[in-house]
Amino acid sequence: MSQYKWMKLIIVCLTVILPVCFMMSCKNSDITNNEQQKDSEITGFDAEFKFSAEGGQGNAVSGDTLFACSNRGACAMYDMNTGEKIAAFDLASATEDNSHAYSNHSNQVMFGAEKFKEDDPFPLMYVTTGNSGEHDSSGAYYAKCAIERVLHSEEKGWYSELVMLLEFNDMENIPNQTGNVGKNMNVNKNMGDLLTNMYDSETGKFLYVDGNGYEQTKGYQKVSWGWPAWFTDCEPTEVTAGKIYLKGARFRTTEAYEALNKEVYGIESYWTTDANQKGNAYIVTEFNMPPLPKGTSASDGYGATFTLYPKDITDQFTTEYDIGFTQGGVLCKGVIYYSYGNEKNESGRYRKNGIQIIDIASKKITGKLNLSGTVLGLGKEPECCSIWKGELMLGLNGDGYEVYNIILK
Repeated sequence: MSQYKWMKLIIVCLTVILPVCFMMSCKNSDITNNEQQKDSEITGFDAEFKFSAEGGQGNAVSGDTLFACSNRGACAMYDMNTGEKIAAFDLASATEDNSHAYSNHSNQVMFGAEKFKEDDPFPLMYVTTGNSGEHDSSGAYYAKCAIERVLHSEEKGWYSELVMLLEFNDMENIPNQTGNVGKNMNVNKNMGDLLTNMYDSETGKFLYVDGNGYEQTKGYQKVSWGWPAWFTDCEPTEVTAGKIYLKGARFRTTEAYEALNKEVYGIESYWTTDANQKGNAYIVTEFNMPPLPKGTSASDGYGATFTLYPKDITDQFTTEYDIGFTQGGVLCKGVIYYSYGNEKNESGRYRKNGIQIIDIASKKITGKLNLSGTVLGLGKEPECCSIWKGELMLGLNGDGYEVYNIILK
């Protein structure tokens, strides 16, 4: 072959190969498509500081706008490209203060895929409210899901309206040992309120009892003794379309409860490396998404409360447990990105900073980012994950509220 033909062949090969390599590189920068999720421990990542914001709890991104929320439901909007503040308003689910169990801690905020009306500026926002993992007087969790429309008018500026309030009530499927509805969650370190007659010593699970249309033979376990956080998929898959999820933990995720669980249940270790081991576990529970109101009047059910029960569970799975102090996250393309930790107060495995990547379809953790010892640890508290342009964003509470872009290498 002549030198000219060799050169021509090389040029043709480069013309084909280089764009493919470039496309693969671009794809790998997109965490929602990244193959590194398949590895359990993700060690190759950088953290890029974006900007400081008002906030302190959940955050969510839609388009190029970030919504940073604070205790009681205050919300500030920012331009993701410039970091400039756009506006501030109170969510429809905001409360006067953050001093009560029912107050809106805004621990987790995310956008779904659906708009209430086509001309709405943003999709519906899903806010996990409440300031406690306990039940309220009706037996429903304080951690409810406020589904809100973010709107704008010349008169009001930016504001939001409550479309629906979702709650989960499992009290009729929990033996009442104390007569105090709120204490059946094993909160406030009260040993006497442990639900020992729900505990299956062979599996380490707390199984619901018959009641309210639920049959114990279904085998679903108590949704959450840890923080119950609500999720809907911002880019639904075949698995997650039309679904809403509650994620929590089998036990409260604190050091005090490790000792308690060992004493009461004989559990050797709080920490599990296998989802089937006894001890703590992350629990993800699936429901069908209730239909939204047809209109915007009270007669249409606009702003009403919709209650889910154990009988409404459509699926459930557990994963291994290796990090405590639950915070907030986002569900995108069938994958939950969830942050944990609070190195502001103490170090160690009970407070180490990290992010778990949980795949709904495969029902397992497919990636783990250890943030401790990085700029995302060291005295900071991860609050909530969000997705912007296919990449993972993290809100940190340290010296003010800081927004970072996490880039996988």
